[in-house]
Amino acid sequence: MKIVSITPVEVSALTSSVPLSETEWSAGTHNLGEQRRVGLDLYQVLVSGTTDEPTAGAVADPPTWGLLGKVNRWRMFDGSTLDQTTNADEITVAITPGSIVNAVVFNRLGGGGEIRVWMEDPTDGVVFDETVSLIDNSNVVDFYTYCFEPFQQRFDLAFLNLPPYGAATINAEITATNAACAEMSIGFVREIALTLNGTSVGTVRFGVRRTDAFGRTTFVRRQSVKRVNFEVIGPTASIDRFVRILDNERDQPAVFIGSELYDSLIVFGAYQDFEKTFSGPAYSDGTIRVEGL
Repeated sequence: MKIVSITPVEVSALTSSVPLSETEWSAGTHNLGEQRRVGLDLYQVLVSGTTDEPTAGAVADPPTWGLLGKVNRWRMFDGSTLDQTTNADEITVAITPGSIVNAVVFNRLGGGGEIRVWMEDPTDGVVFDETVSLIDNSNVVDFYTYCFEPFQQRFDLAFLNLPPYGAATINAEITATNAACAEMSIGFVREIALTLNGTSVGTVRFGVRRTDAFGRTTFVRRQSVKRVNFEVIGPTASIDRFVRILDNERDQPAVFIGSELYDSLIVFGAYQDFEKTFSGPAYSDGTIRVEGL
């Protein structure tokens, strides 16, 4: 069981191949449905003929503008896996965090293809370079599935062995048809326990299911996020360390990794609660309940 403490990505530290294509707001009259950006935020007109500035219009009563979220370039750094940064063919970013980062994690990737991560230090040059395919063939188990089962996409991927360089630039390139990424996290990874059998995975759905008086059911499909109950075990002597690390991550996003082999156990989210039981003098078990963001 590993936790990545996330290092915030500053605008000044990022370069991206994704164009800033949204129209910037300017004073004037704007009609219903028009979209304009202010900084990294994207707004949409709710009342035709408004002359309000978007940030002021969004808090007006009634509101004249609605906040849609971040612009396309910044969605992969907005702290949520619900909206994706998208770009035809590839997404390439370079981040110079100015601090030690030894982990890079991607959530809700799209488009298939492959992803390359490399780290370049101004003195030592390229000190890390790894490319991973985003095609998952784990569903191919016999000749029939080899012939007829469609290949699956890897949606979540973690690089957890970057060398600790404080001045390096972290580069990532997602090469795919209609490349997409909902969240790219950089930070410092720590192992806090071993993940046990009995860990359970599920989802929190935001869709709507309605059944009328005649029994007809309709659905409105929306996004979902992961929910994982991690069952863990670790040395009893390390319980204080376990509690301190988790307490430092309270009420903020982090990446929780039960195993790098399973997408479902790589979770960008926040823990709801945790408990550790003094099971014995050598080892103690516990539970960490995490919900995706």
